[in-house]
Amino acid sequence: KRWRPALLLLTAEAFGADSSRLVDVSALPEVVHNGTLMVDDVEDDSEMRRGKPCIHKTYGVDVAVNAGSAMYFLALPAIDALKGRYPDKTLLRAYQIYAEELRAVSYGQGIDIWWHKGNGGEVSEAQYLQMTALKTGALARMAAKLGALFAAASEKNIRLAGEFAEAVGVAFQIQDDVLNLTAGSEYGKEIGGDISEGKRTLITAHALKHAGTEGRRRLLVILNEKTKNPEKITEAIAIMRSSGSIEYAKRRSREIVGTAWQRFSKTLKP
Repeated sequence: KRWRPALLLLTAEAFGADSSRLVDVSALPEVVHNGTLMVDDVEDDSEMRRGKPCIHKTYGVDVAVNAGSAMYFLALPAIDALKGRYPDKTLLRAYQIYAEELRAVSYGQGIDIWWHKGNGGEVSEAQYLQMTALKTGALARMAAKLGALFAAASEKNIRLAGEFAEAVGVAFQIQDDVLNLTAGSEYGKEIGGDISEGKRTLITAHALKHAGTEGRRRLLVILNEKTKNPEKITEAIAIMRSSGSIEYAKRRSREIVGTAWQRFSKTLKP
């Protein structure tokens, strides 16, 4: 679950840096990520997160929004602490990367909200992948780009590291979408919660294209109802399963990472 800090450290090592000097900085994308989860749970009115009630369900919306927003910035002193150990231009670039990717998270979340508020219609696979690259890929990109930056990699290699990490983030989101429909109680969130929220995912995009006229109609109705009715949620999952959409999503996530790794691995020394 803490793969973003590991991604920063491993990227730094891949370009020849001593990752032990960057342990504190590696917390930055994870702290920001946890802040986005608190706010995301408020926006979705979710019940559970990691097997426990969401922060806003326990402490209130005001506390959750304030705490989540604060976490966007709480880890920044870790970059400040590197002053004198890295050139000022490197630290400035680190702040730029942070700002760029935090903006991307907000853009991606905004698109996702717009869709599940009833404006999604039939979202295409390309649209979904773009949204996920912003929403989920951004903090993975941040981690890898910071790792490459502090390893003194070239701007080209920083970009390629970010692209690979983005692919990992997108694949992670696709797998999370799959788990939302197929996992047991160990998942830690409501099973079928994406259906209740009317979310558009790679799975729904594929199903709406391949489920046939009646399956497509029923799936759109259920998604737009934002129902919590277990029978309707089960029906929607059955439509996605019978259209091969869940298996397609699993396969597509592996393809996305594999293609990105082929590009990125060429930058690494044997």
